[in-house]
Amino acid sequence: MKLCALIAVIYAALFPSIFFAQAKIVGFAPQFKEQHFYLWKEEDFLSKRKMLVAETLSDAQGLFRFDVPAGPIEKYVLGTEGLNGYLFVQNQGFYRLEFISESAQNSSYNLQEEIELTFIDLDSNDINFKMLGFEAWIDQELSDIHFERSNEGERVRKIALLKLSILRDAAKDTSTYFKDYLRYSVANTLENTNYMGAPTKENLFNTYFFQKAVQYRSPFYTEFFEKYYDQFLSQMDSKDATEIFKAYATLDLRKQDSIISNHPCAGDSVLRSLINLYVLKQAMNNDFLPKSVIESNLRLQSEKSPFTLHRKIANNLLLNIAKLEIGDPFPFERLNYVPSVNKPVYIHAYNPSNTFCIQEIRALRKLLGTYGSNIEFLTLYIEKPLTNEAEKKAMDQITWKKIGLPQND
Repeated sequence: MKLCALIAVIYAALFPSIFFAQAKIVGFAPQFKEQHFYLWKEEDFLSKRKMLVAETLSDAQGLFRFDVPAGPIEKYVLGTEGLNGYLFVQNQGFYRLEFISESAQNSSYNLQEEIELTFIDLDSNDINFKMLGFEAWIDQELSDIHFERSNEGERVRKIALLKLSILRDAAKDTSTYFKDYLRYSVANTLENTNYMGAPTKENLFNTYFFQKAVQYRSPFYTEFFEKYYDQFLSQMDSKDATEIFKAYATLDLRKQDSIISNHPCAGDSVLRSLINLYVLKQAMNNDFLPKSVIESNLRLQSEKSPFTLHRKIANNLLLNIAKLEIGDPFPFERLNYVPSVNKPVYIHAYNPSNTFCIQEIRALRKLLGTYGSNIEFLTLYIEKPLTNEAEKKAMDQITWKKIGLPQND
């Protein structure tokens, strides 16, 4: 009984502090009234797959709100199904922002596009305020350096002083997150500048990767990782490059790691494993490995990688590789739908919350009237509650075959 009472007292003491540490987001989106808004986090930096954190509905004025659980500073993506922007959230942060685009009717809004969120009365101690201020300053400094072409010695001097100034500021700052941001800002900007005396690949490896833990949740670290190890196979010795192709073909994970370890900047086993995943990820968008080989190796990594997080990344990349590409057969069997044998199928993706999608329906009805006897029309949409009469009316406009897909499909 005493133990239960003690637990209750501890919980009562902790609950207010945990609740107080929450961050709040209040958004104003006058062009997106009574529409769904979402808050996501990236599951991992290689697959870029997003994990839903919260969902809400904007009101009749276009206002929406999110409460963000307490935790370390982290990057969040916020927006509608078609438009989104990002911000960094810290404990006790209060974020008033505008979610406004130049034209909510823009025809490109059927795509996932990124917009810049506008902060209102942002606290000067907030991580976003500090980062935005730094970015404005560094852009101006880099612009001045860019035009210093006639005197290479002066250009080198300016770069060295700028780098020293940034690292000095990083040492003074009390936020570990902002320190890392400044440090990797140097890596992503100044260290990538081509100038006399610029650091070599080996210098950069020793500074940013050697005997250092992988920072999976730091977007600044991962940005530099992707730049540094871009097209890694082309950086390898030609013999090793040939051998690793064989290791991919034979699904020999240990051999792959051994070959990668021959590179002077491959690092420890964790970093090498991540480099291997990055090679496979880049191969998905190139033709130097057959798709079947990429898929088999990702499946192997998802099951056999010695690193739990890497198994998750490999699985997420597998989900990405399963996406349809031009020329791929459409998986009608997954829809439990058998198309007509003698008719081509026109597949239409539809979002009843999207203005442009709704405007398309009139043109589709004309196409159906003209070609409906020769072409089969099929509309796919995400199943979700229709929140207003406009969305219900938009769905009712589709008089041909339509199939709803689960939100997590």
